[in-house]
Amino acid sequence: GTTGTTSLPAQMGQLAHSRLIPIVDINPGENPFSRLAERGSGGWVQAAAATALPPLVEVLRAPR
Repeated sequence: GTTGTTSLPAQMGQLAHSRLIPIVDINPGENPFSRLAERGSGGWVQAAAATALPPLVEVLRAPR
């Protein structure tokens, strides 16, 4: 949705981007955070969180 584009979340996104902190946006639709994520060292996963998060969690939990 658009609730993330209110003042505080937008400021936090800009601050993270300016400090080179990776932003990962999981959202089916393009939004200000997806653009920030793609410009920085993070990324945009163009999918619903219910679809994208389970495989991501599996990868993060896998032994290294």
